[in-house]
Amino acid sequence: MHKILVIGGYGVFGKRICERLCRIPDIELVIAGRSVEKAQSLVEQLKNAECKLSAKAIDINNIQNTDLGNVFALINASGPYHEQDYSVAEYCIENGVHYIDLADNREFVKGIAALDKTAKAKDVFVVSGASTVPALSSAVVDHFQEQFSEIHALDYGVTPGNQTDRGVGTVAAILSYVGKPFKTLIDGTSQRVYGWQNLHRTHYPAIGKRYMSNCDIPDLDLFQSRYPDLKTQRFYAGLELGILHVGLWFLSWPSRWSWIKHPEKLAGVLRQVSLWFYPLGSDKGGMHVKIEGLDQDNKPLQTEWYLIADEGDGPYIPATPSVIIIKKLLNGSLKERGAVPCMGLFTLQEFMDEVCDLNIAQYTDEPLYVRYLKERYVQLPQAVQDLHNFDKEATYIGECNVQRGANPFCKFVAWMMSLPPQGQGHKLKVHFKREGGAEHWTRHFGDKTFYSKQWDEGGTLYEQVNITTLAFDIDVSKEKLSLKLKQVYTLGIPVGWLFKPKVIAEESEQSGKFRVNVEVHLLVFGLLVKYSGWLEKA
Repeated sequence: MHKILVIGGYGVFGKRICERLCRIPDIELVIAGRSVEKAQSLVEQLKNAECKLSAKAIDINNIQNTDLGNVFALINASGPYHEQDYSVAEYCIENGVHYIDLADNREFVKGIAALDKTAKAKDVFVVSGASTVPALSSAVVDHFQEQFSEIHALDYGVTPGNQTDRGVGTVAAILSYVGKPFKTLIDGTSQRVYGWQNLHRTHYPAIGKRYMSNCDIPDLDLFQSRYPDLKTQRFYAGLELGILHVGLWFLSWPSRWSWIKHPEKLAGVLRQVSLWFYPLGSDKGGMHVKIEGLDQDNKPLQTEWYLIADEGDGPYIPATPSVIIIKKLLNGSLKERGAVPCMGLFTLQEFMDEVCDLNIAQYTDEPLYVRYLKERYVQLPQAVQDLHNFDKEATYIGECNVQRGANPFCKFVAWMMSLPPQGQGHKLKVHFKREGGAEHWTRHFGDKTFYSKQWDEGGTLYEQVNITTLAFDIDVSKEKLSLKLKQVYTLGIPVGWLFKPKVIAEESEQSGKFRVNVEVHLLVFGLLVKYSGWLEKA
């Protein structure tokens, strides 16, 4: 019976590691940390485990006084790692015990290679960074690498749900680089950026837009040798609630100016502040990886990949790499020895197989309506399927008739929303573009342009026109696609019943061509706009 020791085993990530490992029969799982009471409490929670369970008090700062005995492998899930040295890993090597940690600190993970020679001499495997980065991030890039002859740019990041568990160690790890300078590769040169700055928003499928900012990770050192054609590499992290993310962005400035020397000392206070907002937001988190380069024919190629975690399962993502590695060590399929950062030790498919029973799903770069409708998509008329199933960008041309309402208020609303002008036989051109899990539709009615953005979030399809956002459900039949209006928001505020329009929006096929019919009526003021027409691929 192999003994697996998890230090920090009752923490946010350690608990989930133990939940997964305890399903392996014929091992002894030792849950450890400074509090044996908390460890024993988790043992009791896992009473249906398929393995033998025990609890033990261990302080990683005093690891030399711990009898490792016949431990097969030790998982160090006790962060933050920027405050640690390699004493735990060195003690494991000395005792012939395999070592794995979940570090995402740049210097810590990169420096683990200093133990490589002694680990090989003891026939021990030492792995640092068995977490979202660099373990999963490298697995994703490796998965898509065969599509590329050269990888030139990586844009990737993570964003947890606000209702996801967070420990003081995680908060301290984030704060350790907030406002601090670090180097990353931009346009072929190493350039200085600052933690939690470069504020912007990224669009995720199913969960919508999230604020993102610079984040310092081990990949920024490790990937340049792994992907030698890489010229730009940017990694971001984001919080779901804008008030928390932007608040941390404000904090990054006094840290950058050295007014606050050690922001990580505020971890306990800021974690408590964040818990005041816990009821807000959701338990949905995500990860994105965008890759640019050249395909095998040396033509420009871009691809996007997303991972979405629901129902609070986000923390299983950084917890899973260590579980996969333990299983490989146990079954003998992982024979490597030495001390290495966690890259190339499992595939993306192996990761997805391990989390297949959780609420974690991957989304590849696919059209919005294909992703949103899933199996219902094939029920649509062929012309409707063809229009929505485009690769990156597409342009359609046709004709349409537009009728605008005569009521002065309707005229004002139409002007505010930049609705198409009145007229018959308008030459119509529509340009579709996919980017960041959303679609951008630019319609040209003659010389007038009407733009909207569509995305899915929480099972709802949204369309934004200027300051107005419409929320839809979609009905599907073999005759047509129908958008059913659920709610209207202006500047993010739901409008009252008086201003909520009646909308008819249908897409169908006639004589092999895509046809569209849209009518919008305001409850009191009457017709706002009506247009119908046809489109075919340019």
